[in-house]
Amino acid sequence: MSSFIQITPRTILKLNFLLIFLLTIGHLLFGQSVYEDTLRGEWGRFFSLDWEENLPTFFSVISLLFSSLLAILLSLIRELKRSDRLTWGSIGFLFLALAVDEWEGIHERLDGQVEGVIESIFRIKIDNPNGSYEFMLLLIAVILVILYSRFIFGLPKDIKNLIITAFAIILLGSIVLEFITIDIINISSNPTNLVYFSLATIEEILELTGIAIFNYALIKHILSYRQLVVKLPLSQDNESSI
Repeated sequence: MSSFIQITPRTILKLNFLLIFLLTIGHLLFGQSVYEDTLRGEWGRFFSLDWEENLPTFFSVISLLFSSLLAILLSLIRELKRSDRLTWGSIGFLFLALAVDEWEGIHERLDGQVEGVIESIFRIKIDNPNGSYEFMLLLIAVILVILYSRFIFGLPKDIKNLIITAFAIILLGSIVLEFITIDIINISSNPTNLVYFSLATIEEILELTGIAIFNYALIKHILSYRQLVVKLPLSQDNESSI
């Protein structure tokens, strides 16, 4: 009799956490050496969570694309109301845009350039333009909360709680910690600075963790409508599940 390992949403979440842990270990070992013109510096640029176009960036992009795919799959479930399907579709395209931004580093190029837009809209003066992008992100987050709050609170309780938790973790990492680093402590983006390195590490871990929890919530929600089980054959006689 064949035996199987059943891949469940919890299995995928555990795998995500394991990969985040391994990426964090690589970052902690080499991340402060990104500016060194040595083999250690090359490893640093490859593993640094705070660097672009490397292994953590690739993992983040794949996670965001997975979020987009899951949300779009939800938008295709006919049992859902048409308005809910449209909302999931918009969330899918939102995460697709985030994945493109993560890979292309658009937000890095815009940092410091949105100052004029903010000042012209709100008639305020920004003394530190380096934090203007974080201000814009906070504004976008508030708008998204207003737009999607009614929809999120209408979801099943377990899915709702997971998504709120994921969003809170992402918000804490991507906006709050970065805003504290740039505007309050006013630390330059230098990985050799232990305080900056520590805060940037926590920030990136929180973002990756939030996305992993969000994807876990979407998978659980999909499986409440569609039963999809992936099984891998084993050589033993007993069936086991993860």
